[in-house]
Amino acid sequence: MTLIKLAKFEREQATCNSERRRAGVIQHFANSVVKFSRSQAKLNSEVVQQLDTIHEYLETMISVNHAFTDRSNALQHVQSLSADLFFLHTRAGRLESVSSRGIGQEWTRYQKIEGLKETISTREGVKNQALREYESIKENNMTEIKRFDKDRRRDLIEMLKGFVVNQVSYSDHFANMWGKVAEETKVYANRSN
Repeated sequence: MTLIKLAKFEREQATCNSERRRAGVIQHFANSVVKFSRSQAKLNSEVVQQLDTIHEYLETMISVNHAFTDRSNALQHVQSLSADLFFLHTRAGRLESVSSRGIGQEWTRYQKIEGLKETISTREGVKNQALREYESIKENNMTEIKRFDKDRRRDLIEMLKGFVVNQVSYSDHFANMWGKVAEETKVYANRSN
């Protein structure tokens, strides 16, 4: 805008044709700078739109991270239940291998063993349910990851293509614009040499 004001001032203050021509060249150069600035702003807005794909990707990665956390928690639950079952089986095995000295002790031992067997049976049911849940989460995660990978790959390739095409087309546009300005102002460049 400063160059436009300078051109206007030069035109108004010009006393001869060469000053008016120079004011016209300055005006044309100033207009080219404004066009370049507007084109650059448009390019920047298009780049921001294209890079939005990356922002969407990063937002999705939070969900992916939560999915893997759920899977990890389900696996830990299964492992914890397996450790509990191992402990209960070991304890029941010890009780069965111990011989009792009296009928009262035998009855108590028998009750403990039966209680442990019931607990083991219940825990095995819980473990099997947890294992099915883990496998379901694992399968769903793998299916979603494959779909996500396919979609994101396609989106990222389209983003990169669009980005490159925009950069090239705007670079060509800028080069043509500045080439015209250089051609028009060549006379002044030659004078300084």
